[in-house]
Amino acid sequence: MNRRTFFNAAVALLSGFYEAQASKRKRYTVKVLPYRCVGCMDCRRICPSDAVRIIRGKAGIDSESCTGCLLCVSVCSYGAIERCEKKEA
Repeated sequence: MNRRTFFNAAVALLSGFYEAQASKRKRYTVKVLPYRCVGCMDCRRICPSDAVRIIRGKAGIDSESCTGCLLCVSVCSYGAIERCEKKEA
């Protein structure tokens, strides 16, 4: 199995797990640390809600689209995306 096939299989597995756990988990938001982001786009490929945008070679999160699944945090090898508590309005 090549690396891309493995990555796609892992994405499918994690996406299904996080969708199944959606009602049980606490709501989070994420923030990007641009000085750590290298623009590898792994976070964009794994995001089920298409909330990650690449702007000038760095990741950015569309807070309106983000569901708080934290898949982007788990896949980022550079620690450029951090989990934050979602503020209740």
